Amino acid sequence: SPSPRKRCARRGVSRAMPKEKVVAKEEPVPDTCGDAFKNAWDCYSMQYQMTLYYRYGELDSCSGRWEAVMACMDKDKRKGESLSAKAPVDLGRAKSKPYWDLMTREEAGKRWRAAFGDAPGAVPSEQEAKRRAAKAAAKAAADVEGAEKR
Repeated sequence: SPSPRKRCARRGVSRAMPKEKVVAKEEPVPDTCGDAFKNAWDCYSMQYQMTLYYRYGELDSCSGRWEAVMACMDKDKRKGESLSAKAPVDLGRAKSKPYWDLMTREEAGKRWRAAFGDAPGAVPSEQEAKRRAAKAAAKAAADVEGAEKR
């Protein structure tokens, strides 16, 4: 009895992927590069491949879908556009005002106190912070001296 591989070869059944691109008739046309990538990714699903095999007797190599992804990315790169219309990139345009305001410690403390007052745990003024630090340092030095005398 011939081996299963020889029997398949005699019947003309190939276990290898087809060399040429097989495209389903209902292959979606991507609007964005993200859609093109999703189409390429979905091409590898078992459901898609088995449906294609059932309908046409062949598996999809998915190379055409990856070519669509690369073409989309090259096209957008040449135009200077983003990869997705949903997330535009400002190339060569002036940057807008930053969202966050950079402040000094003093300015941040003033704004905090204006908003929340001098409640417990509130940000102290710069002078108050220095006074507290000096007091803590003096106390620590006194504690060290007291420990040395014992």
